[in-house]
Amino acid sequence: MANKKKRVTQATRKKIARASRLYQKVRKTVSKELEKQEKPLKGKDLTAFIKEKIYPEYKGLSSREVKIADIRDSVNRALTGSNVINIGDFFNPLNIPITLLSGVFWFDLDNFIDVDLTAETGGKNLRFEVNAGEYGSTGIIELSEYTYEGSGLNDIIESVRDYIEGEMPENESEPYWEGEVRVRPNMQDDGRPDSYFIQFTIFVGGQQIPPSETFEEAQPMVLSEETLEERRARRREIVKRRKELGKQKREKARKKDIRGRERPTVKTTPKEEPKKKEPQAKATPKFDKRRADNIQKALDRQERLLADSKALFDSKVLSEKEFKAERASIIAQTTAAIDKFKRGGQI
Repeated sequence: MANKKKRVTQATRKKIARASRLYQKVRKTVSKELEKQEKPLKGKDLTAFIKEKIYPEYKGLSSREVKIADIRDSVNRALTGSNVINIGDFFNPLNIPITLLSGVFWFDLDNFIDVDLTAETGGKNLRFEVNAGEYGSTGIIELSEYTYEGSGLNDIIESVRDYIEGEMPENESEPYWEGEVRVRPNMQDDGRPDSYFIQFTIFVGGQQIPPSETFEEAQPMVLSEETLEERRARRREIVKRRKELGKQKREKARKKDIRGRERPTVKTTPKEEPKKKEPQAKATPKFDKRRADNIQKALDRQERLLADSKALFDSKVLSEKEFKAERASIIAQTTAAIDKFKRGGQI
């Protein structure tokens, strides 16, 4: 009896295509990162490294859900063997990838804290400070108690906005935030979660605004290891939490907008007027998906470039001055691209 060919369903083809896009993204990122670490792999050796060390952590996710910074962090952990897990009530800031804390747009820090940082901590508490020097400081606060207005971050952001709208030179790149792990006052650099906090400082024109208070910089250290299954489960949970937190934040903003709208205080009966032939109403502009996709691509490209720049700095290819100049240039290019897309221009 002749064997019948198994029919491949549309759902199966989509699943294969999705897995292929993810694998190609992982492979391309891993190859570049290994070259920068001066440990390049090719062909079967590269495939084996990815299959054993990297890809299983992201298997089953879509390529859009996996960030370049996460893949790069996986490569670094695979090379150093520093597969870290978190213990205790507080999340250890030492466990957060440096690339995640780097290059946050000046106006997006609230969303970053509420969504990305909260998702990364997995529901655990965390200490951090936003210190913009002359523009203000929140002081060291806990993530569980954070609110945009209550922390004073809204006042800091508005001060930065005033500078941008009134004093910032036209050719200067927009400000951005950089986060670094610091040792808390009167604590030791001992690897314990309670000993650290994240300090966000702002860079204007590519130069850091000196914070009103400085603290000892924490040294990276290996705390404990986690299995592949634990890494995969943690990555899935982070992606899931990002989606949920982003949805909650958008819904909260929508309800706040509705509550803030003015309502009529007195009911009035409209007067009857002679019917007139009304001009045909203009069609409501449709959502421009292509433009939105272009903006997202620009942001994704910026994330990749910033991560590459950070890696070159960490490997001492770039000096601190060159690193800051390159970051400022990347952010300026992305901002200009997004402005053009919003106006309908082409890059």
